[in-house]
Amino acid sequence: MEKIKLTLVDPLSELCQAWKRQFKNLPMPITQTDNVYKAMWAMLLAVHKHNQQKDTKIKIVACPGLGTLTGNVPADEAARQMALAYRNYLWPLEQINWPYAQTRQNAIGYGGDPLYNK
Repeated sequence: MEKIKLTLVDPLSELCQAWKRQFKNLPMPITQTDNVYKAMWAMLLAVHKHNQQKDTKIKIVACPGLGTLTGNVPADEAARQMALAYRNYLWPLEQINWPYAQTRQNAIGYGGDPLYNK
């Protein structure tokens, strides 16, 4: 019979540590961020890349209100950021300068945080 080393651990603590290692970014409020814009932008780029590389093209994307559930982003703010990402995707710039970059960032905002959206 083979010897087995037995170590006693607090199972709840071990489970919590395993959870934290697996899910570094737990669901949390993102109301004061531009994460909805970034998520929508990333999705649009992923679809674009897929359509360039694959024979079967993605023609329709059903996208929920990003950040509106566990992120606590108000639906109108999520819609605003998602629409802005889509608009910037449809009409990309050929060249960018600092004044435009600042204007674009101000348009994206930080999730409706009044400290940043002036």
